[in-house]
Amino acid sequence: MKRILNLSLPGYTCPEGNSDGGAYPIYSYRPDYNAFIEKVSDERSIDQIMGFFDLKTFLLGPFPGELFNLCAMTTKPHTTHITYFKKNKSNLYDPQDVSALAPDQLVGDLKVINVTNVKSDISINDLKKYEIAEGDIVFLNTNFSKKYRDIKPTKKYYTELPGLSFEAAEYLVKAGVKVIGIDARTMEPLEKSNRGNVSIIDLFNQAGIPVVEDLANLDLVTENLKWAIIGVPVKIHGALGGAARVIAINPDEPNEYLDLSHKVKTYPDMRFDRPHGWELPMPERIEPRDMQNQISRWTRLLPFVLEGKDVRTPDGRSQEMYIYFSHGSNTHAECAYFDPFSSHNISEEIMLRYKEMPIDRLIGNASILDLSENIGPRQTIDVDLLEKSSVDIHKGDVLFVRADINDWYLFGKSIDITPGFTVGAARWLVDKGIKAIVIDFPSVEKSNPPSGIDGVRYTANDVHYYFHNNNIPVIEKATKLSHIKQKRFSTAILPLPAHNLGGFPVDIFVWENWK
Repeated sequence: MKRILNLSLPGYTCPEGNSDGGAYPIYSYRPDYNAFIEKVSDERSIDQIMGFFDLKTFLLGPFPGELFNLCAMTTKPHTTHITYFKKNKSNLYDPQDVSALAPDQLVGDLKVINVTNVKSDISINDLKKYEIAEGDIVFLNTNFSKKYRDIKPTKKYYTELPGLSFEAAEYLVKAGVKVIGIDARTMEPLEKSNRGNVSIIDLFNQAGIPVVEDLANLDLVTENLKWAIIGVPVKIHGALGGAARVIAINPDEPNEYLDLSHKVKTYPDMRFDRPHGWELPMPERIEPRDMQNQISRWTRLLPFVLEGKDVRTPDGRSQEMYIYFSHGSNTHAECAYFDPFSSHNISEEIMLRYKEMPIDRLIGNASILDLSENIGPRQTIDVDLLEKSSVDIHKGDVLFVRADINDWYLFGKSIDITPGFTVGAARWLVDKGIKAIVIDFPSVEKSNPPSGIDGVRYTANDVHYYFHNNNIPVIEKATKLSHIKQKRFSTAILPLPAHNLGGFPVDIFVWENWK
């Protein structure tokens, strides 16, 4: 039996005009209005609207030690994406949006259905050839993304390719599928005669079924890759969709996996597609250093209605959102994003490798170092403490470090409360051969000396750069590590498939084997 956990922390949205909501959440707040209608036209096509992905970089204080990004994308960006919004919540524990989906809802047995020969919307007869079990994650392999997709959004990919007929969608709902996915831009029917009284996505969502679109590599899935795992890296309370990172994996041999996601580039402004995450000149915009706690967690949902003839729903309308997120909006992976003036001697190879977050460092076997009875806020993790621990680290492990800090202290507190490693302790872990480190406290580095100022942490980032220069991503803001019950387990940490970010949003899955 597999026991599945999700250890990610969803972000909280800030109301308009409020920069504090990510750090000091207004827990009940969700945007309850549409800011505007985005109308599809010949001059502003559907691909231009929904493919939007913007990235802004700014300094935190007037020196090069801290750079942060503010990103914006839609709920259906030009990458693999998920939609889940249940309008009629039947009970307290019935998930209403993607942030509330339980890990068992996003992980499970994978069934790939080959429909590569379809010339029109996928019909019920195309599906009846295959045995579909209740609880299967079903992905429809059309090969459309392989044949017709470009790295930049194009109108043809949105508007000219077949989808799924309403009758076929009803068949899948009755079959009890857990998740439905397709390797095409949209699942909505191309032919109006194949549409129903509600959209395909709405039909699935109201039945409790998430929809994943724009998948990749479905033709390469082999029999040993029995599971699909669907990560939602930009996980925000109240979001009705967003980018997804999806893999097919062998749950018993987690180093056997296949990425089923497309990369996403900034669009229409492509200037951030550069060799390194950060390059001269320095950003001109400077944010207040003493507001790091708020600025690093800027998060906002801005609902809008997409409307026009190319919106393939019965009424030509679709509920969408712009999603804004920053470096620390939620659980994230940090890497060698920049090395100002080569002061930390980060190699060119590492800088180029971490233009994107490589998932080979984030998937596989894992172990846990439990320091929850040794380390509290602002305390130091040194070599002596590590040598006294009973942690069972194997070479190539993803190491989880538990201190139970985020579970109790993260919101409404300064980053100054974080405990941290010494460089010697970081070296001790590197020598053990770990390939990534996951922590349930705000940072691997404590403030030295304590700042006493909300939002300010004094550090030279030596520990960060020691890990980075040794090819070890640092995953911060994990939660619920106290619920890991075995010393050794498997993990898949799924990052946003973007580029040139200082903090890559991630979704953390863990599974244990029990008899």
